[in-house]
Amino acid sequence: MNKSLIVAVVAGPLISFGETVNEYATKITTGTYSFEQSSDLNGWNAVNGSITRSAVRAKVGSSAGLWSWDKGGHLLIENPKGLKEAAEGYEGGSPEKFERKYAGPGLEGGLKLWLYNETPSADGQLLLQVGHDAAAALETPRYKIPVKLNFKGWRAVWVHFEEDAKIEGYDGPLEMHAMALVPSEGSAGALYIDWVNFVTYVSLKRHSDYQVVNSKTDEIRYDSYTILKYDEGRKLMAPAPFDAAEAQAFESIADRLEFLVMGSHNGEMTALSEAHQKMLTSFFRKGRAEFEKLNIREEDGVITGASFFSGRDEHAPVGTMNFQSVGQNILFPLVLEYRVTKNPEALDRALLLLDHLNDQGFAAGSANGSADHMIRVNSFGLAMFLIRDELAETGRLDRDAAMAVLEQEYDAYVRTRQAASHSYVGYQKPIKRMRAQVRESAGEIDLLMARQGHLLEVTAIEELIARRSHLENYGDKARFALADSYDRATQAQAKVDE
Repeated sequence: MNKSLIVAVVAGPLISFGETVNEYATKITTGTYSFEQSSDLNGWNAVNGSITRSAVRAKVGSSAGLWSWDKGGHLLIENPKGLKEAAEGYEGGSPEKFERKYAGPGLEGGLKLWLYNETPSADGQLLLQVGHDAAAALETPRYKIPVKLNFKGWRAVWVHFEEDAKIEGYDGPLEMHAMALVPSEGSAGALYIDWVNFVTYVSLKRHSDYQVVNSKTDEIRYDSYTILKYDEGRKLMAPAPFDAAEAQAFESIADRLEFLVMGSHNGEMTALSEAHQKMLTSFFRKGRAEFEKLNIREEDGVITGASFFSGRDEHAPVGTMNFQSVGQNILFPLVLEYRVTKNPEALDRALLLLDHLNDQGFAAGSANGSADHMIRVNSFGLAMFLIRDELAETGRLDRDAAMAVLEQEYDAYVRTRQAASHSYVGYQKPIKRMRAQVRESAGEIDLLMARQGHLLEVTAIEELIARRSHLENYGDKARFALADSYDRATQAQAKVDE
């Protein structure tokens, strides 16, 4: 990260925010965590784990939050600055710098943050939950959305609370004061967290990817561009078999494309015109100069350097490059220099830049929040094409392939599980009503049982009283019968004595 930006962020978490990002982001941002100060951890509590500031990695500035958890752990943020306002209504206006369009008032708020994962997991996930208080965030959240941990490097997470994470049937308090990050049950791990922004408006330009699937309701474009959904694009990338004739045709196309890009069949500078050589020399020099500005370094497996953002991210700090510009102005010049001059240092720079791009989130299955207007990508395609052999030899050509296979296998598992429970979809509300009816009926049964018990008691008492009366009557009759018998016996004895 460049020093001027670090100074701007370190100067204060919110005071310098307007100097760090464009004025449109300033208008919609209600709270920011950049973890440049210890106070940024106030209210962040790790259960069965720890949360600290770390200078090992950072998306913005010089440090990020490092959260580690053991089994049963979670991260709870109580009263984070800006959450309450982000969950309230947007007042209306033009919230975006590019393709500006009026957005009416309504619940348009949410959250934008960056996560860094060192150990990808095909079935690991994180539940981002928002609630009225700490207990509600964990047990009865108003908003909840899963984030898959099937990646390595930085990933952007953009969440529109109402559209992407709303819990149907929620009837609790509307004020939000707590957020929880809950990992998969029984898992342990660690994540870097940085550049957390609570906002009153989350862009329609956000895109689903392998990590976060949104539920945008409005597909109206600001322009004529059409962008494939992430899963449709993945289907198009599936490998297809081809025969020997087709393979030869591809070889012929490759030869012609190299001639078109490099200007000669052998790619030698001496084979080019003097004017062409002069133009390329300047092109290469500018590419090297821009590369040096990135200050990319790799030490002990950790890559650091300038941060990159998508071109339509309103929260890209001023002075940072977007991925598209990196490909056009740095990567392609470095690769072309290597192919034309055979300079191994140019290849080393290009490979290091590709590693850094991958680490920053320019990787298979990552939308970096928004892929909108990522339209001039021929520089990446041509660069990868020109050093395809070198990429294969160094294992970079298919570095995401293994993860892609795991992703497909996990998707198949999810589809099977969903199919097994598909017949229950849509029964949530009827079941809820039936539960209420059962509770009501149980109350009536308790009342009836009490009444029945009282009735049985009264009936039993009355029956006992009646039986006691009968017994008393029998007793009287027995006494009269005894007296009568006595009288008869006395009379009979008297006659005998006479």
